[in-house]
Amino acid sequence: TAEKVKYSYLVLSFPYSNSVLCRVVPAENTECFLTALRDMFEEISGVPKVIWFDNLAPAVTRILKGPERKCTAAFNEFTWHYKFKANFCNPGRGNEKGHIEGKVGYVRRNWMSPLPIITTLDGFNNELKEALKNDRNRKHYEKDKLIKVLWEEDKNALLVLPRAPLEIVRTFSCVANKYGEIIVDKSKYYIPPAHPGEHLFIKVHWNKLEVLDSKAEKRLYECPRSYLQKTETVNWAEQLKIFKNKPRAVEQGAYIKTLPKILKEYLLVEDLSKRRERIKILISLLEEYDVSRVADAISEIATIPNVDLANIKAFIEHQICQNQLQKPLQENWTPVAVSSWQPALEEYNKLYQKEMAGIE
Repeated sequence: TAEKVKYSYLVLSFPYSNSVLCRVVPAENTECFLTALRDMFEEISGVPKVIWFDNLAPAVTRILKGPERKCTAAFNEFTWHYKFKANFCNPGRGNEKGHIEGKVGYVRRNWMSPLPIITTLDGFNNELKEALKNDRNRKHYEKDKLIKVLWEEDKNALLVLPRAPLEIVRTFSCVANKYGEIIVDKSKYYIPPAHPGEHLFIKVHWNKLEVLDSKAEKRLYECPRSYLQKTETVNWAEQLKIFKNKPRAVEQGAYIKTLPKILKEYLLVEDLSKRRERIKILISLLEEYDVSRVADAISEIATIPNVDLANIKAFIEHQICQNQLQKPLQENWTPVAVSSWQPALEEYNKLYQKEMAGIE
């Protein structure tokens, strides 16, 4: 079943050439923020000399007087490694970040609307990187030059990348609980090799956890990092109602692309009158049953001529009844003392052996 998942995205803009870079990340934490920024530096093979930031939490812990900021230790280490200067906008001064705000909106309108289908973040980010690269093939809005030409001038002004990229990681020590579990950012992880009460050293990357022994010498376990993201199940019936009277437009529906293949094939027939009827049928079915059950029913009987809503509902109800009949009955009238009684087989064995001895 498709779900709407909340992601964030980081945008880096270059006012001179009007170029833009972007990365979608699962959360607005330090590891995601710095990893995305590092990947952008790797993409353009250089580092801007000065970058203006909003006062985002992964970088700034306290806003001091004037331009001064108290930054996180991880952000300070990042700026030292890549040797760029970080400036920060004043709170409430939107006029100081007009270009980047415009680019955030530009990316949202062109590549985030309608909502994209994201199978993997790496895959989607690679597609977005190519799309933004191709976007430089248009003219600058006032300089009468292609953006890609101006972009080369921007690139010539970049700092050289360090010989080795910085490892973006947060570390800490913890103790496994009595179930062999640890808690990282409110998420619980089961660590199979860990013993209850064992001291562990944890390395937190943007996408994974590394678990080492207490001296950080031996790696014990590695697992994907989980995020407590806001998710929302797609209401398929409501999504289809949008196209109830516009059957041709259903092909462009963002969520329609995520329907099970059999339902898409059933829905997107060439005959528009038939398509309109099938939209109504699916709306009715999806208001009553989950999408996987409807897909199973359609795959079984959709090819039968003149199948209507009543036929499909009857088939689904029959399947539900069959599944219920196949489940073993829960017998609850026998007393527990009787149902749990086990015969003393050793007494039977003694009697058997005694009888057999008599026969001999």
